[in-house]
Amino acid sequence: MENSTLPHGNVINIDAEGDLLLDVGGDEDSESSQPQRLRVCSSTLRRHSPVWKQMLFGPWKESKPANVKSEEWIVKLPGDSVKPLQIVLNIIHGRFSQIPHSLDLDELYNLLIFTNKYDLTATLRPWCVQWAVVAHGDLSSEDTLKSLFVAWELGDENLFALRIEEISVNTSPQDSFPSIQAVNLFRKPGLAGGSEAEDEEWIVLEHQDYLGPHDIIDVLLSIRKKVLFIIAMAVDDDLVSRRYPPYGTACSASRNYNSGKTRGTATLCDAAIFGGLMIHMDQRLTLMNRGTIKTDSVVQVAASVFSNIKLIEVLPNHTQCSLHRKYEALDQEIHEKLPGLVAKHIKPGHKSYMENQRNKTGIELSSQAERKQIQASTRRYW
Repeated sequence: MENSTLPHGNVINIDAEGDLLLDVGGDEDSESSQPQRLRVCSSTLRRHSPVWKQMLFGPWKESKPANVKSEEWIVKLPGDSVKPLQIVLNIIHGRFSQIPHSLDLDELYNLLIFTNKYDLTATLRPWCVQWAVVAHGDLSSEDTLKSLFVAWELGDENLFALRIEEISVNTSPQDSFPSIQAVNLFRKPGLAGGSEAEDEEWIVLEHQDYLGPHDIIDVLLSIRKKVLFIIAMAVDDDLVSRRYPPYGTACSASRNYNSGKTRGTATLCDAAIFGGLMIHMDQRLTLMNRGTIKTDSVVQVAASVFSNIKLIEVLPNHTQCSLHRKYEALDQEIHEKLPGLVAKHIKPGHKSYMENQRNKTGIELSSQAERKQIQASTRRYW
């Protein structure tokens, strides 16, 4: 073990009679350029963490010195932060009066990164429910991603599903230069129907080290693709049904299509709505370009489609041919189906991991039906 140059007065005594000194932080990513020294009991660390057990009592450089009586046992943890480590150390050493009653989201996020690393999440069980409150509610883009990992690590499958839903409809794949791998950007707009949060920058999902399962980006993109397909097919159906009037009509006002008097009116009705779709719809949704929405998010596409559909006019006395009600219903249907679509993308392996985490943390779930009902009635993304 390397001797530390830290003065004795800087030691935080988690256990005043402890046999192990931890020098924590001191690297570029820590909150301080100088490491902090903590005195702890090595046996306590060994009992609570299989990672620490291997590190301290296995064949590693951090293990106990052979001549422990003449040499201090010092382990350096430069990649860890002091605050989450200190919370955990206070818990496992029984110093419960030192445990904070609440944490902000950054503190909880960093704490769970730490406990995930050392397999210590179970030690947080008595405080998980009260601390997890901060991960709920409407959050910024950055905090939404942190909340996703918090849900994953605590085993809160309902919150995990909700954050997947939010992120998937706001993810925008971007093709970079041919030699550079494409990335996926995420940014939440403001409140439903509002403008984008201009003060928030796009976040590159691939740059986030802690989101959840290893395949989370594939899950997000799959949900995005399926929702966009629903919207694109609705527009496509309305275009196709009016593109070939000799073989039928979509006009509801002309009941007797075979009558020469009504046939011309039906053709005019189809042509008017077809023209309106071609003018007001995103050209990537038209017949010549179907299936080419590669970069926009679901929210961007849906906001455009459901607002522009209202600009399409119909012939006099053809109000029943208007597409407004159809797309209002489609808008509602997509929001109602989103929770179920997300649920289908949460794989058995994901569920198994989160169930195991719930057994550690004591987080309880509301029923699936209750979650879907709450989301469908309150969530509006565009």
